[in-house]
Amino acid sequence: RLQTTAVEREAGRLLGQAEERDERTIRFLDRAAFREIDREWRSTLDLGAFGPASWGLALDRVEASGIRIISVATLSESCPEWKSDLHRIYVDVEHDVPTPLQILEVPFEDFDAMMLGPRLLVDGFPVAMDGDDMAGFTEPQPVDDDPTAIAQELTGVRRAYRGRGIATALKAASATWAKQRGYASIRTYNAQSNAAMLAVNDRLGFERGHAQLEYLKTL
Repeated sequence: RLQTTAVEREAGRLLGQAEERDERTIRFLDRAAFREIDREWRSTLDLGAFGPASWGLALDRVEASGIRIISVATLSESCPEWKSDLHRIYVDVEHDVPTPLQILEVPFEDFDAMMLGPRLLVDGFPVAMDGDDMAGFTEPQPVDDDPTAIAQELTGVRRAYRGRGIATALKAASATWAKQRGYASIRTYNAQSNAAMLAVNDRLGFERGHAQLEYLKTL
């Protein structure tokens, strides 16, 4: 019925998902002519084992290069246009996320409602600043079913600033904040095609769990 509806609406593709341990769903998708296009790993950082002091050097190196890492709370006090600035960098870096699917630009109104609304952790949302220019960020979100955890959504650094350890420093700053606030863990999801971010997570001590498989069917 879903495929019939998609054809009637002139859709060209169907996207499917399955947990890698859900063999029944995977067999169904295979029989229905879906093909696997990517895998997204859920990784967890145990903050009880995370030592902020060990990452102080990484933060110092980034700051010595002229980059300041501050919270959105601090940014909002000095930059009236912080919301639009954050939206622009979000759009810039999201287009560079490795994915076999097309990424559509999120309109500012949706971005404001989804990311900058009541769920925004202003004190724990770090941004990397080069003077008045935003170089990167990592986005934390509360986890509805576990108040002891936070979810780390998109982490991104503008192209001109990559290769300087800024993403690692942002994630270390986020983990330091979360540990100080009493959180027990950080969850994040990364596709296997995003090798650079998986390497950052591995260095910080994230442990990979099960994968979610992404499937595609061309109609």
